[in-house]
Amino acid sequence: MPKFSAKARKIRGNGKAHGPAFIQLFHYIKRSTDYHGLSLAARALLTEIHDRYNGCNNGFIVLGVREAEYELGVSKDTVSRAGRELDDAGLARPTMVGAWRGRHATEWRLMWRRCDKTGDLPRSNWRERKPYHQLLLPKPAKVPLTDAERARRYRRSKAAVTKTVTMSTTARTRKSDHKDIGVT
Repeated sequence: MPKFSAKARKIRGNGKAHGPAFIQLFHYIKRSTDYHGLSLAARALLTEIHDRYNGCNNGFIVLGVREAEYELGVSKDTVSRAGRELDDAGLARPTMVGAWRGRHATEWRLMWRRCDKTGDLPRSNWRERKPYHQLLLPKPAKVPLTDAERARRYRRSKAAVTKTVTMSTTARTRKSDHKDIGVT
């Protein structure tokens, strides 16, 4: 019988070690419209945040702007913009915003995992993007109109024009009636 639970072994670092660490990005995240709407800097920031996730620190993932600037090789403004993009897309959210005073870095949460800080459940509704091959499919052919349908549409358009002309003529006569009385 194991001395510690699986979570305790993972925290202590003596869990099963079959190989090097890796980052697992699920297909439903990768294929979502939210992910594909991100800029490259935001995708790189998401990968960096995900790299710091160890299985039991979601909501406590610490990554400040200056450290992300160094890791990604971009400016502070680009990192801030990428963080806002991640928050707007709903892929990663800051649980505690960092501040220069007191030198606190931002703590992040990955939205497709359960939050270990607050206990919030993961987000599970990801809109899937259309695959490329569906964009290449031919558009459905237009069905030609029958003579009866063409005549019906023509009569409707003529009736609408006649109705508009009649209403504008009526409006003009009403205005002229008011001019005779002296009311404008």
